[in-house]
Amino acid sequence: MAEMARPVTEEDIHRYVDGQMDPNRRDAVELHLLDDSTDALTVTAYRHQNRLLRESFDSILEERIPEGILAAAVTVRPRYTRPAWVAAAGIVLFVAGAALGWSVKDLGRENIAVASATPDFKAFAISAHRVYTPEVRHPVEVVAAEEQHLVQWLSKRLGHPVKAPALSPLGFELVGGRLLPAADGQPAAHFMYQDKSMRRLTLYVRGATSSEHTAFRFVREDDTAMFYWIDAPLAYALVGSMEREELHRISTTVYEQLSN
Repeated sequence: MAEMARPVTEEDIHRYVDGQMDPNRRDAVELHLLDDSTDALTVTAYRHQNRLLRESFDSILEERIPEGILAAAVTVRPRYTRPAWVAAAGIVLFVAGAALGWSVKDLGRENIAVASATPDFKAFAISAHRVYTPEVRHPVEVVAAEEQHLVQWLSKRLGHPVKAPALSPLGFELVGGRLLPAADGQPAAHFMYQDKSMRRLTLYVRGATSSEHTAFRFVREDDTAMFYWIDAPLAYALVGSMEREELHRISTTVYEQLSN
């Protein structure tokens, strides 16, 4: 009973996602997620992020380590006498670190910066799109009729001016928007658009984690496509279930409006 009454914390959310939670506490967290759509979205995004990280880096663990690195590891000698398992652990860590460095040494500086900045970003943007676009009665928190209030509110929370692009010429009307979480508890803005055939687009905006400007990058997961870019001080992701060419055309329009 005490576990059910105790408030759910961020540590609980991480333990729940990682499957490292006592069954009694897990029941309390799952009840909490039924009532808290923001934390439910966070759980979905973290699970998605974990899958992206596994897909990106699991293969590195299977790569053959160059003989030179192995030879260097064998020559490591502890300065003081210590248990054999401690020395072995040190060698394993040395080899793992060297192998990872060898695997990424050819990546450009921009690619490394983008890779470190985007797993959370992509996961949250896609998860937000999938969670809220099917909603019929409550797809947004603030409707399009209150666009001025919506933009002012989100700008204040993000600490930078944000805009809701006008996509009417492309057949998409603003439905409204809401405030959502980003990584590390930071806020994000979420705008939703809809065309006459009820197709929906979402624009996810959060503070940029890099001062570099990054051109369009494309991601597709099943039937969900996304173009994302960093134009400091903000990062943007346009998400929709459509062909790459159409989404790219809309993304270009969004970029041009937000850059002016």
